[in-house]
Amino acid sequence: MKMIVLFFSCVVGSVAGACSTTSSDANPTGYLTPRVLNSTPDLYDGKEVVVRGYILLGTNGRSLRQSKDEFRRYARALRNNAPDSVLAKYSDDCLTLLPANFVMDSRELLEDKTLTVKGVFSKDYNDGTRVDLQACGRNALILDKKYMAHVFQTMGSGN
Repeated sequence: MKMIVLFFSCVVGSVAGACSTTSSDANPTGYLTPRVLNSTPDLYDGKEVVVRGYILLGTNGRSLRQSKDEFRRYARALRNNAPDSVLAKYSDDCLTLLPANFVMDSRELLEDKTLTVKGVFSKDYNDGTRVDLQACGRNALILDKKYMAHVFQTMGSGN
């Protein structure tokens, strides 16, 4: 039922121009991408969502990126000191993953993987009222631990 509501919301949003998508945003399976969520945060704030993306974890971040290829293009542009106008096109490609301790404790299973995850979307998580040095962008995804346990089992681990 939630997927039908989510689909209907996006159809209505598309008519209103709220769900602009590209081929890497939309897909026939019904999951969202970081770009779609970040482009229409009011539509998804506080709602449970299914999102697919590339997971990047490290000292300076714990994020769900649009895709591995998009992240590589962003990293290359950053290394080459691209102007802000070039870097700006990647601003909607990243969600901070929460809770931090759960994500980092699961690092061996999550790092450098493209996965479909489920959680609650949080608009304006990184609004300047908290210090999170690993945050990317303003918005976050609070992972559903039960769903992630299922993902880990599917990956061949009992975590």
